Amino acid sequence: MSSLAVVQASNAAYAPTHLPVAIFTGGTSGIARAMAEAFARHTKGRAHIIIIGRNCATAESIIASFPKPTDTKDGWKHEFISCDAALMSNIRSTCADLIDQLPRINYLVLAAGYASFTSTEETSEGLDRQLALRYYSRYVFISSLLPLLTKTRQSGQDARVMSILGGGRAYLPVNLEDLGLKNARAKSQATRDAFLCVGVRTGNGRFGNARSSFITTDRRDGCLRGPRRGQRTPTPLKDGHTPGCRNLSAN
Repeated sequence: MSSLAVVQASNAAYAPTHLPVAIFTGGTSGIARAMAEAFARHTKGRAHIIIIGRNCATAESIIASFPKPTDTKDGWKHEFISCDAALMSNIRSTCADLIDQLPRINYLVLAAGYASFTSTEETSEGLDRQLALRYYSRYVFISSLLPLLTKTRQSGQDARVMSILGGGRAYLPVNLEDLGLKNARAKSQATRDAFLCVGVRTGNGRFGNARSSFITTDRRDGCLRGPRRGQRTPTPLKDGHTPGCRNLSAN
C-alpha cells in the first residue's frame, strides 16, 4: 500500500488535459460525498461532476461549495440527478439518459447503500433492499455504462470504476439455493452475500475482460453515520430520502 504522502503527492499532481467526467452514486453523504468534494477541490471545479442520489437539498448545498472556474467556455458542469437506486428500473432509465448526454465517463464511484439489522424489506421489484442497493444496483450501473467506459478507455483516457462496500469481507459458505435471500433469516447474511457478489462480479464476471479499471474497497472502519442513521439505531445509508431534482448547477 502506498504511503499517505505518496497518495497526497499523486493527487496534487493530477492535472488532466481533458475535462474529466466523474459520477458519484450515493454522493450526498458519507465517503462518496467526501470523494466528490475532494475531486472538485483537486480539479478546481474544472470537471463535469455528477452526484446521483435522492436528497436534492443536500446535493444543492454540496454543489454550491464546489470551486467554480472563471472560464465558462471549457464545458465544466456540476449537477445532481435524482435516482432511487433501490429500483433497477430507475437506474436503467438514468443510465440511458447519461449515455445519450455524455461524451465519456472517466470515473464512476458506486457508494449507495443500506443496512437493516432488524427487519426484512423488499423493494417494489421484489428484491431484498440490501442486495438491491449493495449488489444489483452496482451491477446495473456498471453493465449499463460499460459501453461508454470502454469507449473512454479506447480513446486513451482514464476509465475507472470504484465500488465502496467492503471488498475482502465475504464469508463463506453462501446458500447458493437462496441467492435472492427469499428465505434468509439473518440480515447479516444479506450484507455478507452482497460483499461476495460484488467481488465475484467485478473480479471474475463479464466485467473482467473490460479495458476499464475496477476497484473494490475494503472498508473495515465500521458503519458511517448518514441521514438514515439515528442516535441509537446503527442503520447506515449513503443517501438521503427526499425526492429531488436534477441539473442544479452548471456554468
